Amino acid sequence: MSNPSPLARPFAFYVATLLFFGVGCITTIGLNWYAGLTLPSWAPPNLAAAAAWFVLFFTTATSAVAYWNRAPHTGRIFGWVLALYVVNSFLVLLWDYLFFGVHKLGAAFGVAALVGATVIGLMTLLWKDERKPAVLLAPYLLWMVFALIFTYEVMVLNP
Repeated sequence: MSNPSPLARPFAFYVATLLFFGVGCITTIGLNWYAGLTLPSWAPPNLAAAAAWFVLFFTTATSAVAYWNRAPHTGRIFGWVLALYVVNSFLVLLWDYLFFGVHKLGAAFGVAALVGATVIGLMTLLWKDERKPAVLLAPYLLWMVFALIFTYEVMVLNP
């Protein structure tokens, strides 16, 4: 184990908060467009989706902090894990921008697949040495499978 930085936890929650509000702002801008779409019958209410993302940002930040606090800060794995957390965050913003911001459903579908792939990559890298951070990402992976299917359905229903 390494000495955890006293800034790790506040930094992770700061980033999670910025992501939550960044995604919220982009989504809010696109809500009028979204309201006019044909949605699958199983589409979650807007408030439920926002609550789900809040929980997912919280559990992902908790996962990152748990990894940061327990893993040695040396080696390639540590760098890969941190890089995947960062790339994942940017991909979530990109998906939101493509879907709600510029209404590019096909591109959003591709990015949703990449978000899911980064979650799988994180869970795989974490599982060997740090199972708690990996398990904290399981709800995120399930949500991304849902989001991928949802994005595809919206794309098909709104050619």
